[in-house]
Amino acid sequence: FGLAPVYLAPTSQYLLGHFGVQKTMLILGVAFTVIVCGLAQMLRNPPAGYVAGAKPAVSGAAAKPAATNSTPGEILRTPGFYLLWVIYFIGSGAGLMVIGSVSGMAKKSMGESAFIAVAVMAIGNAAGRIVSGMLSDKIGRRWTLMIVLLFQAALMFAAIPLISSKTTAPVLIVLVASLIGFNYGANLSLFPSFTKDLWGLKNFGMNYGVLFTAWGVGGLVLP
Repeated sequence: FGLAPVYLAPTSQYLLGHFGVQKTMLILGVAFTVIVCGLAQMLRNPPAGYVAGAKPAVSGAAAKPAATNSTPGEILRTPGFYLLWVIYFIGSGAGLMVIGSVSGMAKKSMGESAFIAVAVMAIGNAAGRIVSGMLSDKIGRRWTLMIVLLFQAALMFAAIPLISSKTTAPVLIVLVASLIGFNYGANLSLFPSFTKDLWGLKNFGMNYGVLFTAWGVGGLVLP
């Protein structure tokens, strides 16, 4: 999911140049249907009571499993849900804002090679999910989230002079974009983990779906 723009950006650029918008969308739609539905046949639910064979976190730093399995209606009556929702809204919205505009920013200094910035940002996006997941298992979700959000805020401020300057080196734009993508990707790892830790696994899909509305609203409002 996070790495898709690495191959999708140049592929889309090629298809658009040869087939136009409508045929490109048709080709991508058919390809996604075949690939996603095909790979989905390989998925299997684990047996009841299955526990992954990961080592316990150091000094119990990671959040403990939820004592109860809450329903969506129950989590909506807790203040913690709305706190997480607002944080998710801000964290994901900031990342989506940059993802949506990084190609335009890069074109000013990189021309037709701007898709490289999109691809590198995607690598940062994917890496952020993995690194933050590993880190949160060691030092806890809250500390990891705080580090990620502070780092993201610092990068957003740093991006202001870089974007406004006409002499900024392309490599700096790519670097900042990839780091912002890294922190954005971390959200997609941490908030599902918060959902599981706080409200259990029984209704995890529905509970995270409710919390995930923050991502959609953030992507609509902040960009």
